[in-house]
Amino acid sequence: MAIDKQSIVDTVTFGIGQVANSYIPKGALYHYADNLKRPYDPEKAKQMLADADAAGLSLNYIVNAGNETDEQIAVLLQQQLQKAGVTVNLQKVDPSQSWDMLIAGDYDISVMYWTNDVLDPDQKTTFVLGHDTNMNYMTRYNNEKIKDLVAAARLELDPKKREAMYIDLQKMAKDDVNWIDLYYSPYINVTGKNIENFYQNPLGRFFLEDTVKN
Repeated sequence: MAIDKQSIVDTVTFGIGQVANSYIPKGALYHYADNLKRPYDPEKAKQMLADADAAGLSLNYIVNAGNETDEQIAVLLQQQLQKAGVTVNLQKVDPSQSWDMLIAGDYDISVMYWTNDVLDPDQKTTFVLGHDTNMNYMTRYNNEKIKDLVAAARLELDPKKREAMYIDLQKMAKDDVNWIDLYYSPYINVTGKNIENFYQNPLGRFFLEDTVKN
């Protein structure tokens, strides 16, 4: 509620991206389009922090120095969170150093990204929620019920039952706020007017067999 995701999309991606609502990206198998979307309401966020005895919260934000996108997002988040009464201290560090800090847990907040490698959601679900060695993508999020459901969904053979499991996982993770989904960024390609049917799927693959040069 403290973050205006659409404003970030408009500023950082020039409106090309889309506000995200799940760790499973749009276009991937079992993406739940109706997952909870919290409205931007900094005043309500401020009240919720006060109710949780977290008024006057101060956070250390690790930013990849020299990464224009990271720095833009950091400044926007700093400004937005300030409206909810949260002080954000930006710490710009070299990307090689920031990765080590995330692994060590030496941070309060930071922005990460990924590109989906496979269409099936198990890989990213395990990476984000399955309690593997990456500590749920360095968030240290811990929910045993979700961990068990991740393992069960991996082995389920019935497509409808499996889809229901991944929908539940997306709902549960959103309820727990395991992290904050910001936006989906599409692949951007430059082409000529004499080129037809050039595109990439959600995994980034080029389908040149469908491409026509006139």
